[in-house]
Amino acid sequence: MAISIGSGAKYYEGNDIGKQILSGIYLATNHSCYDSIYGVLFIVSGILFSSIFIFAFNYRVSFNNKGLSKKQKIIASLTMAIITAPYTFLLPKELFYP
Repeated sequence: MAISIGSGAKYYEGNDIGKQILSGIYLATNHSCYDSIYGVLFIVSGILFSSIFIFAFNYRVSFNNKGLSKKQKIIASLTMAIITAPYTFLLPKELFYP
């Protein structure tokens, strides 16, 4: 949301690729991520980025000093990262705001 608000982007239909990308981010964060390919890529990259941080935090902090082997820590951290990734960002906003 900060990127969308900070950029001052609005819906844009033109040939300028930079404004198309900002418009895709605006649509993805404020309306539906499925309105633009750039919006889908932005939201999916955010989900992947947060999954990596969830994995790293679980591996280094949550499952540290628990008596698990390295393989068990990796499997447990990967499982938690996959399960707790913020997939709800893929839901259209129209489901929540009529």
